[in-house]
Amino acid sequence: MSAELFAALRSFSRSFVWFGAASAAFFLVAGLLLEDPHLMVVGVCAQFLANIAFALRELRTRILFLFLHFGIFLFWLTRPTIGICYGTEAWLGDTWDVTVFTFMIIYFTMAFLLAGSYCYSQRKAFRRPSLTLSALNPPARHGKAKPPLAEGFESSAFLHAVRVSAFAVFALCCAFAFVHGVQLLSYMSGRVYEEYYLVDSSGYSSSLVSSLAGMTVYALGVYLATMPKRRPATVALLLFVATTLPELVIGARGSFAMAALFLVFYYLFRQQVSKDEQWITRTMAIVFLIALPLGIVGLGIVNYTRAGSDFRPENLLLQFADTLYKQIGRASCRE
Repeated sequence: MSAELFAALRSFSRSFVWFGAASAAFFLVAGLLLEDPHLMVVGVCAQFLANIAFALRELRTRILFLFLHFGIFLFWLTRPTIGICYGTEAWLGDTWDVTVFTFMIIYFTMAFLLAGSYCYSQRKAFRRPSLTLSALNPPARHGKAKPPLAEGFESSAFLHAVRVSAFAVFALCCAFAFVHGVQLLSYMSGRVYEEYYLVDSSGYSSSLVSSLAGMTVYALGVYLATMPKRRPATVALLLFVATTLPELVIGARGSFAMAALFLVFYYLFRQQVSKDEQWITRTMAIVFLIALPLGIVGLGIVNYTRAGSDFRPENLLLQFADTLYKQIGRASCRE
């Protein structure tokens, strides 16, 4: 009986995915023809639900796909959906063309994510023989085999050298990033939050410090690409998050939020590809589920603090929604 129920649920979820995708296209076209942005919101939300249902069908192998849509909802869909619930039109673009362009970008992003993931999941049905290194490196005519194409990359000694070098460069850039942050805090002392966006980094820091601080994320990317162990990778990721704290202190939340999301994304990625090490434990998952809403409310506190307003924690649910709503700026068209 349980097997039959499971099969029925899988069949229903499959139908729901394609019904949601078809409904999304219908509502999007209807909103475009009738010039109704609310119908376009319904369309992108239908596509979002279809993608979520698709991810839940094979959650173990599509956890990154699901987490990517968490970011899509957080940064793209919260403002229009919560704005409709609030009864405000502040989420609309400055013009109808800007609104249409925004929702079309969101829709096609999710639609092609679904199409690409579906084609990848069906790869066994039309898989072709893979191109191997032996095909790229045929033996010479006189019987002498050519050296492997990826000989250097397959060498553990080479990989270790790249890892150590990348971490050394990252540590150097990270030190300059902290110096850059201290200079930023010193400059912003006694100034209002908006002045942060009105001045270039050359106004409070030298070009050498700014350049090396800007290379931090690239050095981190090279280091993480070498697939280090969990502990040193966690140290590097936490250092990267720490470099965004000065901006958070003055009220700029974007860099901190993106660094934290990158940390979680990398953990999910390594959980999928690393077979010899457990990256996400049950305790870690529980901590994340508790820290996520607290972090979002914390970002809301930063928003009210930088504006000089009082924060009233007695209504956390509305504050949670308000933080999500204000996390994304209104679509605009600047000349």
